Amino acid sequence: MGLDQALRQKLLERVVADAPDGIIAVDRDDHVALWNEGARRMFGYVGEEMLGRLWTALLPPAGPERREYRRIRERLARDGRVDNVKTVRVAKDGHRVRVLLTRTLLYDEAGEVLGSAIVTKDLAHLEEVERRMARADRLAAIGQLVAHLAHEVRNPLNAVVLNCEMLRSHLEAKWPRASEGLREHLEIMEVSLDVLECSVRDFLRLAREAPGRPGPVSFPQVVDRVVRLLGSEAAKREIRLTVSLPDDFPPVLGDQARIEHILINLVRNAMEAIHSDGEVRITARGHRRRVSIRVLDNGPGMDEATRRRAFIPFFSTKSAGAGLGLAIVERLIHELNGDVRCESIPGKRTTFTVILPAVRGGAS
Repeated sequence: MGLDQALRQKLLERVVADAPDGIIAVDRDDHVALWNEGARRMFGYVGEEMLGRLWTALLPPAGPERREYRRIRERLARDGRVDNVKTVRVAKDGHRVRVLLTRTLLYDEAGEVLGSAIVTKDLAHLEEVERRMARADRLAAIGQLVAHLAHEVRNPLNAVVLNCEMLRSHLEAKWPRASEGLREHLEIMEVSLDVLECSVRDFLRLAREAPGRPGPVSFPQVVDRVVRLLGSEAAKREIRLTVSLPDDFPPVLGDQARIEHILINLVRNAMEAIHSDGEVRITARGHRRRVSIRVLDNGPGMDEATRRRAFIPFFSTKSAGAGLGLAIVERLIHELNGDVRCESIPGKRTTFTVILPAVRGGAS
């Protein structure tokens, strides 16, 4: 059974009124005859303010847009349609809105031109969606690569671990009075291999699995563990590792292993940037529903081109390393429904800020 004409008309009106894009109808002289909610959100004018006004009221007072407007009118008259023009209009509060504009002639039953329909899409929003899709593809590729690298490392690592165990057994059986120095060197090798083996297991788990059910994580405990893990490395580099956290810092909603990986990567990245004789600071603030975690170093900083590429896989300014550390950090943070940004002043400092959800009801 078909819908009656009145119902179809009502549905069409609701679709136009509630569409997220700006939908505007103008007469043959470009006076506004229809102005939907999407146009109000985009430009700030309510329908009553725009009905009867010229569409050109949204043009910038000066610039190429006025010449472009005339060209659009000419193409519309010739072809009946103009698609996907990137242009600028001015909102009610004066700020410039970048839009993707499509304009189509409207005709009556006799084929006479009534006016035209204009659809405007927010270019900033479209570009953000494209960036997120590209980032999702990039992070998926990172996961596959990390899994592959971890597999490649695992077999020779297992062989080295096994031979270390055999060496210790042989040493204790044949030379029970071996020098303390030799035993200490062997112990350092075993500890280092344990750390590497744990990292490989974690990378495989991170690459294969989605985060488990998020739960409350004590960030001060995470920081304490990371400082203990990296403290000796910082001391060798003559780098001060300092922490400043409020006493009532709220629990973070997430996965402890992933949050540790994030912090380890950011702190190690900061230490490698400094090289020696500097400071890495970990600070944090709690908000009502989010926590803000900062890792700041007083190293050489980055220029704008480098900063923009910091999270791109395989990009690195270091002579060693694959350029995956920050890309993995970004992936983990987004899996935890968080965000990360980088700010840098060349010659002075670099700050990485991580935003993560807090457990509701935690301290603010």
